[in-house]
Amino acid sequence: MMVPAIAGNPAMVDFEPEARSQHAPASMDGTVAPGINWMGGAIQAVDHVGLRASGKHALVGAPGTATAVFSEPVMNVEFFYVHGHGIPEGTATAYGRDGRVIGSVKSRPATSFGDLGNFVQFKTREPISMIEFDGGAVDALSTSAFEIDYPLVQGQWVEDLGAGQGNSQGITFDFIGTSNLLFAAWFTYIEDSIAPTFEEIGALDNRWLTAQLAIGADGDPNIATGPVFASSGGAFQQPNTGLQETVQVGSMTVEFLDCDLARVSYQIDTADRSGQFEILPLEKSVNPTVFSCDPEASRRMVFEPDMSRTDANINILVRAARDQDRIAMQFQWRSNKNFPGVLHDLRSLNQSGSWSAPAANISRDSATRVNEDRVALIFQTETNDRLLSAQARNFGCFMSCHEDMDRMPEATGEASHYVINPLVAPGTYQADMWHWRGARSGPMGFAEDTWLSAELREDPNSEGRQRDANSVGPNGERWRLRENQGFSNEFEVEVDGDQRTIQLPDLVYNPALNSGFYFLNDGSRLITEDRIGDLWAFNTIERMEAGELQHALIPIGPRANALFTSDLDQAALNEVARQALAGGIVTRVRLNDDFTGDSDQHDIRSTRSFENGYWTVTLMRALSTGSAVDIDLSGIAQRDYTFGVAVHDSNDGARSHQISVPLTMGPDGDISPVMVDDVENVDWLSLPAFTTVLFKPGDMSFEWLQDKDNGHRIPIETRCSTCHGQGGVAARAPVNVQD
Repeated sequence: MMVPAIAGNPAMVDFEPEARSQHAPASMDGTVAPGINWMGGAIQAVDHVGLRASGKHALVGAPGTATAVFSEPVMNVEFFYVHGHGIPEGTATAYGRDGRVIGSVKSRPATSFGDLGNFVQFKTREPISMIEFDGGAVDALSTSAFEIDYPLVQGQWVEDLGAGQGNSQGITFDFIGTSNLLFAAWFTYIEDSIAPTFEEIGALDNRWLTAQLAIGADGDPNIATGPVFASSGGAFQQPNTGLQETVQVGSMTVEFLDCDLARVSYQIDTADRSGQFEILPLEKSVNPTVFSCDPEASRRMVFEPDMSRTDANINILVRAARDQDRIAMQFQWRSNKNFPGVLHDLRSLNQSGSWSAPAANISRDSATRVNEDRVALIFQTETNDRLLSAQARNFGCFMSCHEDMDRMPEATGEASHYVINPLVAPGTYQADMWHWRGARSGPMGFAEDTWLSAELREDPNSEGRQRDANSVGPNGERWRLRENQGFSNEFEVEVDGDQRTIQLPDLVYNPALNSGFYFLNDGSRLITEDRIGDLWAFNTIERMEAGELQHALIPIGPRANALFTSDLDQAALNEVARQALAGGIVTRVRLNDDFTGDSDQHDIRSTRSFENGYWTVTLMRALSTGSAVDIDLSGIAQRDYTFGVAVHDSNDGARSHQISVPLTMGPDGDISPVMVDDVENVDWLSLPAFTTVLFKPGDMSFEWLQDKDNGHRIPIETRCSTCHGQGGVAARAPVNVQD
């Protein structure tokens, strides 16, 4: 792999400070950047941080077209180029010296301030004289003098004639640093009809030439030039006869246009022949979708997940809006990690040939553990019983117990999330639970609709949390939002010339929608166990939605992005097997996007974003769904409803999550939903926000709090907020989560 070194920055354009002539953009130090004349467009302040790379300003190319004209043609132009938040999608077009179009790039969906993923680059084979920007917002434009890194050039380069055409010739490079020379062995192929016999190889019709090229002799470090030699008189597997001879037959120049492209010019004096051809690394010719010599790929690998605060309190902002038929609630919080949890339940091929969780994904305290982030709401059902009503208002989430909250005391069986209520029969509906999951419902635009039953802790058959009714397809099939794919199907494949039998997943990513890979990747390389941390360095939510990277497996429906391995041809199966053996990772969870019938399980719609370390999750549902296991919120204008909020943000599903004290929503509640025309079109930052603190409950349960025999008795009149009142106070003025 070759990585170019940056020799200089002849132009670095940043649209700051505020006082600026439209035709004289400034460099990073505030001086006018030489060599660029800007025309059209408008340098303006942009409010959304995702639309700029530095300062507050950017060049907006719409309406109309903005143009950057270079006084001297340049190579390797890079700039921040985005759209969204009122800025239309844009196209930047590069023109050569003669006015021909030599390349174009599209703007990226704006993610966050200065995000490396929002930079685009022109890596053209010809110098650029002008760039037109039609739409989009531009910032931090730079041009750099490219300089090849010769130690990384070493190896095979070939002429690429296109798919199915093979290679007609190539060069093997060896860098001699002590002499600053580039040794080149130039080879070509001959037709079978004139191929010599084995005994004649090397002695007859020699098709190899060598060269010793001086680097930078003409002042350009990207050019190596020198004499070409032909050797004769030798034969393979034959002793030295003393007749071997090497003579100069011409000259050669190799110009590296980029880290993965070189132009070779030659003159063979003895044959009166000259010519020119382009070569690229053999690795790129063989694996064009995998190979990358982009230095950013190496720089991004330094990302380290920060797990130091995963058990800390979480300040969460809650806003609510309603229209005539629907309720919408938005939750914003700063993650206790420096990445979004949008992957869950990973699998890779182990040494025994079966699929299991990567070793780096097992330890709960590992920075590379992979678990989805979640938001859960529990609405307590209404009851005429004073005792239970008081418990719901005062204890909220503590009335709902489950065995994975830091291993609550006396955890039993398979039960999860059940309400302690000895006054009703086990299995009785007690609470409505909305459960948004970063990997298992978020990609589909839903939150899982579930409910909690009354159970007894000592009952080993307790069912606890249960999903609402499945949808039924046109042929009677039952669809759920998510299932688990299998890994037991065996396939006969060929990998590196070896025939073998291998188990493969039922589903892999569609490479046409996943940067050319069947497994998780960073856009240029596979993500393997030793690089799991890199999954968090690439704004995977935005890039997935842009169709560049995928983190969820969706095999059916409009959002399908996965393939069934059983449907692949042999060549594709061989490649899936090769990537699997190379350490490819895939998620076990499969999502369904085909809900053709009625589905009580899919009542709650969701949207999500992760920006500058903040999660924003919005949940939307009909005020009344008509389901017997959904809380009826049609009275929200007349009365208050009690609920609790929990957030999983620890990167480990088994670690205790953070929970709220009981909250109320209604006309006199902690949160009062604002009446709007349409909850799908809400200016959320204009709505009042309620702020509360979510805390880690620790090794406590409702039963522990009520244990009068061991001195833990807490009267039902005592509210959780008595101890956790700080931060649980409404902030009814508009609050911006970025502040």
